[in-house]
Amino acid sequence: MRRIRFLIFALVLIMLSPIYGKHSDKYLLANYSYFRCFQNIPDFYYTLLDSMQTAYYNASVITFLPGDFPQRSDLLLKAMDKHKLDVLLYDMAFTEGSKNPEYGSEAFSIANYWRFEAEYDSTFTENLLDDMYFYNNSYTTGTPVFNELASGKYLLQLKNGQPGYAFNKLEFRWQEKGYTKYNIGNEFRFIQREMIDGRKGDIKDNPAGDDTLYITIAFKCSNIPDDPNTELMRFSFNGFDKANKECQVRHFNTYNSRYGTVSYLTVGEYNKLPLITKDQEGNSVWQHKEIVLKISLQDLYYAGLLDSNIIWKYLLINLNPQIYWNGKGVLELDYVEFEDTMYKRQKTDTELIEAVRNRMYNLCSRYDNIKYFYLTDEPTQGQFSSFRRLEKDIFKDLKTFAPNCSGFYTCSILHRKNVIKPNNMMYDHIGLYSKIVEPELIAFDIYPLWGWMQWNNPTERRGVQRRLDYDMLDHYKHYKELCMKTGAKYMPCPQSYGEWNYTDAENGYWALLRPPKYMQKCLQLLPLCYGADGILTYRIYNRIYEENVMKLGFQEFTTIDVSPSGKVTFRPGWEGLKEANQKIIFYADYLEPREWLDADAILTTGYKNPEQLKPVMVKAIEVLPQKLVQNDVDLYDGYVQCGLFKAEGKYPYFMLVNRRTEYISMVNNPTRSDSLLNVPPDKLDDHFLPAPPQTVKFNIDNSAKEILGKYVALYDPFSKELFYSDSNTPEISIDPGDGRLLQMCATLPKKVEGKAEMNHLAILQGNITLEKKADVTVKSDCKLIIKDNSKITVKKGAKLNIFGEVEIGDNVQIQVHKGGTIYLNETDCKWGKNSKISGEK
Repeated sequence: MRRIRFLIFALVLIMLSPIYGKHSDKYLLANYSYFRCFQNIPDFYYTLLDSMQTAYYNASVITFLPGDFPQRSDLLLKAMDKHKLDVLLYDMAFTEGSKNPEYGSEAFSIANYWRFEAEYDSTFTENLLDDMYFYNNSYTTGTPVFNELASGKYLLQLKNGQPGYAFNKLEFRWQEKGYTKYNIGNEFRFIQREMIDGRKGDIKDNPAGDDTLYITIAFKCSNIPDDPNTELMRFSFNGFDKANKECQVRHFNTYNSRYGTVSYLTVGEYNKLPLITKDQEGNSVWQHKEIVLKISLQDLYYAGLLDSNIIWKYLLINLNPQIYWNGKGVLELDYVEFEDTMYKRQKTDTELIEAVRNRMYNLCSRYDNIKYFYLTDEPTQGQFSSFRRLEKDIFKDLKTFAPNCSGFYTCSILHRKNVIKPNNMMYDHIGLYSKIVEPELIAFDIYPLWGWMQWNNPTERRGVQRRLDYDMLDHYKHYKELCMKTGAKYMPCPQSYGEWNYTDAENGYWALLRPPKYMQKCLQLLPLCYGADGILTYRIYNRIYEENVMKLGFQEFTTIDVSPSGKVTFRPGWEGLKEANQKIIFYADYLEPREWLDADAILTTGYKNPEQLKPVMVKAIEVLPQKLVQNDVDLYDGYVQCGLFKAEGKYPYFMLVNRRTEYISMVNNPTRSDSLLNVPPDKLDDHFLPAPPQTVKFNIDNSAKEILGKYVALYDPFSKELFYSDSNTPEISIDPGDGRLLQMCATLPKKVEGKAEMNHLAILQGNITLEKKADVTVKSDCKLIIKDNSKITVKKGAKLNIFGEVEIGDNVQIQVHKGGTIYLNETDCKWGKNSKISGEK
């Protein structure tokens, strides 16, 4: 026993020693809530920081604007550090040319590049399902011809005497569900920064005001006339604005210095263009010539083709390079390439690159709680190459010059998610991001709660469970499988806000619905079913303004409302987040490292994917039907999400989340509606009623006995509950929106007779008696946990041999009768308070 006491004392010393590391190193549990720096931190910020710490958050996104660092940043970052919060830094500062220039990493990442292969017209069927080729060069003349050295292995060829457009209109390649074809445009985004008084100001006042979009055309002509003055082709640009009105855009032809809505190329000018035979890396390419056309962002803005209503960014609405071939010879067109000023500078401007690197170094040197640098949020195709360049080239040594930082972070979206390809699969924007960028982590936001959602009818088109499956959980599984293939970390971003659209000062409707308490808890826990490597909640608080004062079109409502005066109001959803986060932090230790196998819903008819149950040694899992009627509502049963895991290829784990959370009463409900579309924000939570708990029944396969031992159970390490059934059919109750992690383990019944072995993990609880001739062996690879207040009795002729690691709880009594034997390896034994082994006559 002396050796045991010494070990316990050594463990205490280790626990009391300082452990250095970031607050979120164990598991990233962050939120995105638009925290900003102020000269004096508002009082409500401290309330929020206290609340985040109490709710187990360990990181948050904060935004830097010009002048924040270091003048205003110390207070906030040090306050966050004091509250054990790391920082995901969204550094938007970009004030080039000012007295104190700043070069933030988020602004630096807003750079655009894409190459459009000319042969992809509406008749071209190569790579028909490849998201890389998401566009069509529509309404053109010409024929695709194969060429091994061409950029995309094909060229678009217009023959002699065949005038027409070689490039004309850029459209999305596949149609939206409603048969809409999108124009190409908002795949490209440019830096926009609000002015200090809240106005966006003129484009000239923004960092991108002097920027340019460069359009490179790769082509070759043959059999052309001898007359050098003969016009070969014309260049022009048009676009369709938000009202679908066609707009012409001026451009500058860099070869002949022509500026206007149209420029052209003559035979003589073409002959003087250099022939390109190799790319920048020295590789042989299809021999061609290039011409570069320039469009200033100011010209796009004044033409009405930049959308300035999106905060912090200009979105290109639509732009179509038009190349008209006069038919005098043969034209072969390879590609049309878009590239903006910032992307060019990322390649060549060493001073800018060094300035951004120095700023990141200085930030990490001053603050050791910067976990990630957050690149521009929700990137579209145009920024993918920039992201790759930052991660793989410019900042490939980030973890060397900023060792406390874990890298870059951004949150992707299901851009164009309603576009359906010929195989009935959606255009996979996040998959394309992964393919091009090859990021270390994939974070994505999917918000499934719509205002029109029906809460009592799960399988209706607008039913809550149908929408959770189709709008979110199907994607959760798809991107988990993608991350397993690529090795990227997997970080979903759950919804914790709603968007209320005003029709007048008193009325409106929910576009996105603010989650009620138990659904909020459910949404936060569901990523664990997929073995999430981290979670970023969007968002926990919002400033609330009077509609009649601000003339708002819409307003976001979250789990915490902050009034104009700074008064903080906590909504029921906040309690849901707190309860979920406590379990997330606790369960994170048990989910890593684990082999994720599958996740799907458990219904009253069983697990949706029954063929996946064999590897986890379960015959069936079902939700027991209740057939309850409450408040004039026939409650549906089922929809407990279940993630399947294996620990090092051995015993399985199950992560359960009860998706049946709330319902809408039909009592005193004259419309009999189970949708809350038009219920105002201050009355929303009053309309929800919590659903009763549900019971999940497991039918454990006999193969589990071969792995774990003769008696098999399920154990929740958070609640410390052991679920055992003599018939191998344990039943587990789960509250609405709640989650349980269940470990399959070995155990013993109340009376043990005969031989029994326990492997890998064993949990003993309650009063257990080893009868005469009982022979129980805990193998050396097994961790045995004996729960608090348990009593183990070893009778005459019985044996208890414990060769593995043992963790004994408090007030545990092990009684060995005369003639009974026990072997306990003390070096691997941890004893709780008032626990002991005693001999009985």
